[in-house]
Amino acid sequence: MTSFTSEFHTKINAKYSVKAVPQRVDYFTHDLHDPIKNKEFVTWLASKEHETLFLNKEGELRLYDTAFVFLDTENKVVFFYTFHPIPFNNHSAIQEDHIETFKQVQNVKIEGLPLGAYCLFKVLIPRYKTVIGADQHTPDGERWSKRQVKEAIDKGFHVYLINEKGTLYNAATFKEVEIRTEYLWGWDEEHRSRLVIISSNHL
Repeated sequence: MTSFTSEFHTKINAKYSVKAVPQRVDYFTHDLHDPIKNKEFVTWLASKEHETLFLNKEGELRLYDTAFVFLDTENKVVFFYTFHPIPFNNHSAIQEDHIETFKQVQNVKIEGLPLGAYCLFKVLIPRYKTVIGADQHTPDGERWSKRQVKEAIDKGFHVYLINEKGTLYNAATFKEVEIRTEYLWGWDEEHRSRLVIISSNHL
């Protein structure tokens, strides 16, 4: 995890409440729902270099070192998506950390895509080629991940499941992903290291 990502998570007091194993968690908590903490965080962000990816009447999507942040018209953080670089199969890749979409921007779209999907398909995959899913998911995060797997397959990307031994399984169709749902998302201890990989390259 990069220093920026670590500081980002520390600043917003980000943490998961673990329910069973690291793959499944009850919920994700952070301080950005507190207006005062949110404002303090925006002030901290102002000191960090970023690229504005999109600006419209609903707000601004920024890309920082290892995070996407969407600021609404009131200059509040209402969406973030953090990630970090990771080596994979002798290549560089990106692994997701946390994603949070506040209710007021759940219907915001860029180029027809929800904020998270835009960040994944229009920015991360084109720039970094391979994106590895997070190793912890809330129920909302699990649903989001499954939607992105289906969307990735529909878009013609290569989608894989990887087990705790590092074995890759090619998810050629979403039907296969559905069949393997318990393989990927089961509750037992054996599911600790099973991840989704989406790539523009054949791995």
